[in-house]
Amino acid sequence: RERVGQGLQRISEQATHAAEVIRRLRAFLRKGPRRLQALDMAEVAGEAMRLCAWEAARDQVAVELRMSAQLPLVYADRVLLEQVLLNLLRNAIDANREQHGERPSRILLGAVREGDGVRVEVADQGPGVAPGRLDDIFTPFTTSKADGLGLGLSMSRSLIEGFGGSLWARAGDNGGLVLCCRLAVSRG
Repeated sequence: RERVGQGLQRISEQATHAAEVIRRLRAFLRKGPRRLQALDMAEVAGEAMRLCAWEAARDQVAVELRMSAQLPLVYADRVLLEQVLLNLLRNAIDANREQHGERPSRILLGAVREGDGVRVEVADQGPGVAPGRLDDIFTPFTTSKADGLGLGLSMSRSLIEGFGGSLWARAGDNGGLVLCCRLAVSRG
């Protein structure tokens, strides 16, 4: 009974979150009023990790959080930034599962100060992407997933650019893929 109650609670939280994401995406796409605010990157990252914890546990993927101490606040829409991080984490979980099957693997979610901004990175241990194709993964309807639409990374890039930032990919130092996001520091 308790497990069913917990499952229903998680479903309710996910549905509420999804509804808010849809509202914010609609406003963003219509060029409506933005809800940009000063955000603590560690809090946003923690919430994105919480939202994908079930998928990570299911696929034996440990998500390691590495945030620099005293990061400045970033300027973005909280719900949409969480959604971007959630998309990057879920893609990394999928890549790890593809590469490692049922064996345990790891994803690194980190953030550091970089000049007048903050760079956030999600590094997986998946199969990676050929160097000449790194920018292609952001093209709408381009996907390597059998059931993917190919819109997640394209939409994520658009959202980050809407906050005045940038999103790109690079090859990982030990294989895999690293998705890098640069965000502006809060003006207040």
